[in-house]
Amino acid sequence: MLMNFKFAHIADCHLDTYSRSNVLQNELNLSFSNAIESAIKNNVNFVLICGDLFNNASPTLSTLVFAIENLKKLKDRKIPVYAIAGSHDFMPSGHTILNVLNAADLTINAYNPVNEENAELNLIQHRDTNIYIGGIIGRIRGLDRQLYDQIKIRPKENAFNIFMFHNGIEEFKPKIMKNTEFLPLSCLPKGFNYYAAGHIHEFFETKINEGKSTLLFPGSPYPTNIGDFGQQNRNQYVLVEVRDNNIYTKRIRTYEHDFVVLNIEMKKAKINEIEAKLDNLVKNTDFSNKVVILKVKAKIEDGKAGDVNISEVEDKIMKRGALVVEKNLSGLTSGTILKTRFDKGSSAREIEERIAGENTGIVKIDGMDAEKEKKIILELINVLKISKKPGQTNAVYEDEFVASCRKIFDV
Repeated sequence: MLMNFKFAHIADCHLDTYSRSNVLQNELNLSFSNAIESAIKNNVNFVLICGDLFNNASPTLSTLVFAIENLKKLKDRKIPVYAIAGSHDFMPSGHTILNVLNAADLTINAYNPVNEENAELNLIQHRDTNIYIGGIIGRIRGLDRQLYDQIKIRPKENAFNIFMFHNGIEEFKPKIMKNTEFLPLSCLPKGFNYYAAGHIHEFFETKINEGKSTLLFPGSPYPTNIGDFGQQNRNQYVLVEVRDNNIYTKRIRTYEHDFVVLNIEMKKAKINEIEAKLDNLVKNTDFSNKVVILKVKAKIEDGKAGDVNISEVEDKIMKRGALVVEKNLSGLTSGTILKTRFDKGSSAREIEERIAGENTGIVKIDGMDAEKEKKIILELINVLKISKKPGQTNAVYEDEFVASCRKIFDV
């Protein structure tokens, strides 16, 4: 039977990623809205969301409302959304925020194994068609691997079968993730027509099963970390059209504004050399209505990272029309940091006290002696050890963290 239909393949939206940046949060949300609006405009028959719709299992209320409002646009037009949880929006307890969306009839859970003793994935028939959809959830640290061994996954005969999953494939992993272990291709069930993937934040498409099937990672609708900005093959959803059982794919841009990445790498440099290079980059770049990512990597020979006047550079960029400046300065290091040696068998607390004691005074602060600085460093380490409680929202966790820090600094 020859079939003709269209669907949208979306993954790794990571809504709620930029809770501390209103501009980036708005841009991220807009990319998701754009994907939904584009899917509607292209008259898709259904939408696939292949994991990590949210950046965590407990998104803020405003983010949840935003997602509901956009998914409702699809529901109002009778466009079903088939979804699986990813490694970010799935709790170790087995719960996922997607349960709320499923209960509200805004999404359909494509991970639906039946018969606990001899588990088999129950494929969902799309309406009254010959299209069947099923999937396996993604879990942190590759814990979903065992599900592929435990659950029988069999396509329907004489039908168009779609398998959704949220994991990388070992044979096709990006070079930047060469040390990360993913699913071997042999783990995927055989006989499906389309393998709808998520988890890898860049576009990748290939044929498998002797060229009879398509496997595709769509990338993410918007960069979800600084490393994603400026990278090729990212930031879109994929429109899939099946014509006479042949599969055709088209990448659809979802983000609103372009990115500018300012990247400086110097093995060793003096502060004035770093600032001069930054100033030269800023003078010769147009930032109008753009998101700017500033990355600096260098070993400072005559000071510390805090001595580089990054705030002045940021001000210049904003005055030249940028929407926002996001900074990655983790590669900016100083030769003034002391190297500390430890005796074998030293406890964690002994190591912390030694490091704090030997590195005080590097940053001069009025009214603070070495003992007071050491005390503050150790108290901050204790605060940083506090993990988010199960079920605790990011907002509550962040408020408690800030309150603890304020108490340490008496502000």
